[in-house]
Amino acid sequence: MAARLGRLPQHIAHHGERAEGNPRKKEGGEKEQTVNNPVAIVDANGTIHFLYCLNYARCFYMSSTDDGLTFSEPREITAAFEGFKPRCPWNVLATGPGHGIQIKSGRLVVPVWLAYGSKPGDHAPSMAGTLYSDDHGATWKAGDIAVPNEGEFANPNETTLAILSDGSVILNTRSVSKASRRLVTVSADGATGWSQPRFDDSLWEPICMGSLTALPQKPGTLIFANPHMLKLDAEGKPVPGGRGLRENLTIKLSRDDGQTWIASKTLEAGKSAYSDLTVLSDGTILCFYERDSRLTAARFNEAWVESKE
Repeated sequence: MAARLGRLPQHIAHHGERAEGNPRKKEGGEKEQTVNNPVAIVDANGTIHFLYCLNYARCFYMSSTDDGLTFSEPREITAAFEGFKPRCPWNVLATGPGHGIQIKSGRLVVPVWLAYGSKPGDHAPSMAGTLYSDDHGATWKAGDIAVPNEGEFANPNETTLAILSDGSVILNTRSVSKASRRLVTVSADGATGWSQPRFDDSLWEPICMGSLTALPQKPGTLIFANPHMLKLDAEGKPVPGGRGLRENLTIKLSRDDGQTWIASKTLEAGKSAYSDLTVLSDGTILCFYERDSRLTAARFNEAWVESKE
């Protein structure tokens, strides 16, 4: 079985003056502040980099050098998103949610999505890409749009990243595409030259955030998690682009950089939605996820994913 962990939460983001105003809420939004979409990266130098957004309109950066006990004062980095404007005239921005990565060059890479609807606060239409830093978080820049809202790719948004065995970066994206499958694309540097996006037929898309991580101890090994559900019609057939139930959080295992997924195991059969994955130095895998009204952390290993029990 996967063991579950517990720890009291700590408020670390945006202790400052409230910035109220939620244009997407019909009533009461003018008094609402949304501190959203946190993304953390553990730097090889020991620093924890932490990004978060405010009201889907501003982005902030902070860091910790004591394993998260304390953090620096938030520094606004919204200006870095201006680099996306030539391709995507966004009025909504969001990082992750989930974690970012550090590639071999030392570059920090953060998944982001941007929306450019005609009404303030609309989360669609949208595109997905990355934000990156080559100086350990001192400055941030916009990468290329990795998955556009074009053709059969409908409103790519919340994304997750991992490092492949050759050092390149794979981006795995949520969307509302009729294929009802996750979208994936690859870049050599995590910021530019993204490959033509493709649907991964093994990874169902219930229109919910998913999570992805690589096992550093075993190059080429990837772990993926999301609710393995599809919306079905009255005859039990999948509804193209339908919103599936947020249940049956499932862990999948690949040994070939995500080309095939050789094992699948249900972590939470009941209500379960967003998640994030990481790997400890001993190979233990951690999955932090939403479960009914609780946040839960589970620990397991590859053998558990591959077991039939």
